[in-house]
Amino acid sequence: YNQDRGDNRWTSKAQVDVHLAPTQLLYLSYNRGVKGGGFTAPLFPATIANPNDLSFKPEELTSYELGLKSEFLDHTLRINSAVYYYDYHDYQALIYTVSLNQLIKNADATHKGVETEIDWAPNQAWRFGLGLAYVDAVVKNVPALCCTANFEAITADYTPANAPEWSGNAMIRYTLPIGGGDLAFQVDGNYLSRFWFNLGDAPSVQQDAYSVANARVSYVPAGGKFEIGASVENIADEHYATMGFDNTGVNGLAQRYPGMPRWFKAHVNYRF
Repeated sequence: YNQDRGDNRWTSKAQVDVHLAPTQLLYLSYNRGVKGGGFTAPLFPATIANPNDLSFKPEELTSYELGLKSEFLDHTLRINSAVYYYDYHDYQALIYTVSLNQLIKNADATHKGVETEIDWAPNQAWRFGLGLAYVDAVVKNVPALCCTANFEAITADYTPANAPEWSGNAMIRYTLPIGGGDLAFQVDGNYLSRFWFNLGDAPSVQQDAYSVANARVSYVPAGGKFEIGASVENIADEHYATMGFDNTGVNGLAQRYPGMPRWFKAHVNYRF
């Protein structure tokens, strides 16, 4: 295979900021971004019926975002929220074929979402954090993941990989002055709703909803140069995967890479 390509694309950005109050900023932004085209190097090139499938076009994203950044209660409470719409043209969709090949195919896609984060520090001892996000993402008319060698016969809509519909995080931290330094206790965690590791809906690459909680204690002596501490991550020993691949159509096997189990750590940090 001997081919070349040249792509000329332009990018742009425009934003309007409106100060509703000294501590409240409303903004509306427009962005146009691009990702260059290229070529796929499949594992088994001889199984690609149409050599033109090895080339993929540039990806273009037009995004719109409306957001509000604000602080209340004498700057102790911060609330940031945003709604956005992403319109992809020729989204570079990575698909896996029945012959274990990986190909990048162009397809349009949209992401519609909203996210909010809250950070509250009512005094020097306590700090609370909360984040929540929702996204409705779809890659449209993706060439089928089966049936034909060049994927031209059937198309379908899929949820992008690693795109849970709901996600969230929370944190509580308490700091206690001791011996001229600070002793801090923290509990935090995150939640992800169901998602897929690949651009497809095969059960073998589906990750069910899960949450992970962590706890941490640390001490910073006077001067702030040293920090010693210990933590427990994934307290409940939640079983989940971080990546997966579906090979069941070829050899009946599926790969799933497990996430970190319950993990105990101790640390010593020095800040120069």
